[in-house]
This record gives sequence, structure tokens and C-alpha cells, in this order.
Amino acid sequence: MLVVLVWILTILWVLKDSTARSDSVGYQFFSALLVTVLSPVVGLPLYLAFRPLSYRWERGYWREALMNTVTICPHCEQIVDKSYNACVYCGESLKTECKECHQKYTRGYAYCPECGAPNLE
Repeated sequence: MLVVLVWILTILWVLKDSTARSDSVGYQFFSALLVTVLSPVVGLPLYLAFRPLSYRWERGYWREALMNTVTICPHCEQIVDKSYNACVYCGESLKTECKECHQKYTRGYAYCPECGAPNLE
């Protein structure tokens, strides 16, 4: 009876964990099937060895952090650090100067983030 309870709890935990780590229904189903068919003794170590290393929400934070530090050059489409004034690959200007306050800001903005003046480019 205890063995069956541990087996069922292991299957439920794997379902919960796989749902938190992946959007793929096929992956979630296969993970639960692996533990169900091979038993927790064999299936759980296999699941732990092959599961994604991070949770979905963690990957979202890293993606957002990366997008906040880099931009894409409008000329050559290379990934460039947002703090650069010009693309290191083609030399294209990445910033524009405000006509009112003379602060440099990212090209493509409709308004200056410092003073709110419209971008007249």
C-alpha cells in the first residue's frame, strides 16, 4: 500500500514539476508516462536527468534582462549593447540627439525621454 502511495505521489510531483518547466503538453505527458511505466525507482532519476534546468518563469526574467541590455542595429541587424552610441560592426549611429535638450537617446523613439520633445528625424 505504501509503495502504491509513493508511486502516485511521484507521478503527481513529476506532472507538477514538468508543467512548471515546460509549456509542451507532449513533454509533460511523456514525463508522467516515464515515471508511471518505469516505476519511481527508474523513472524518477531518468526524469531528473533529462528535465529542463530552469523553470519557465526564470527563463522569462533572463530574456527580459537580456533585452534590456542589448539592441539590434537598424542597418546591419547585429546585436549591440544599448549603451553604445554607434554600431561596432557597421558604424551606424544608434542614438539621436534631442533638438531641445541635446541629450542622446535611442533612435526610433517618438519623443525624447528627458524633456518630452518630439523626435523630428
